Amino acid sequence: MSRLVPALAALGLLATVTGASAQAPGTTNPDLQFAAAAASSGHAEVDLGHLALKKSSREDIRQFAQRMVDDHAKVNQQLAAVAMHQHLRLPHYAEGQDAAEVKHLSGLSGPEFDHTYVALMIEDHRKDVADFEQEAQRGEVTPIRALANATLPMLRAHLQLAEELPRNTSEEKAQVPPVPPPVDQRQ
Repeated sequence: MSRLVPALAALGLLATVTGASAQAPGTTNPDLQFAAAAASSGHAEVDLGHLALKKSSREDIRQFAQRMVDDHAKVNQQLAAVAMHQHLRLPHYAEGQDAAEVKHLSGLSGPEFDHTYVALMIEDHRKDVADFEQEAQRGEVTPIRALANATLPMLRAHLQLAEELPRNTSEEKAQVPPVPPPVDQRQ
């Protein structure tokens, strides 16, 4: 095998032989499963952010959505670069459950959209933090593990921001102090 490795590397086949390829659906390598799931989820975050920018009636949600678009697009680019160097083929769009979430939210509007979007961002970022922590601790493919570790602070910040967004109009009204009645100056 030692003579075969340089020859395979020259042909660009080393990743396939060593098991570092996410080209086949249903791969059992945990690092590659993580990378494929992270790519799909990252694309969904960008798609959902664009939806929120168009559909949300709330400025705080639109600001949050813009941050999701900006931050997750950047991580998607970083993951694509890692995938290229590792000879991986990752999804270029949201797949499976991620695609279903985008489709579901695209059919909503108004307060129902806002509530569902915020709840989904909390749920998705909790899952993302757990998945990225696991990869950062146990990953065996160094560049993927390093990207997971580097992305964790951003995901934790997103989760905190999402949890701070009021999820419905009654919560929103409860957080805005009432305007005091005008003081009668005639007395």
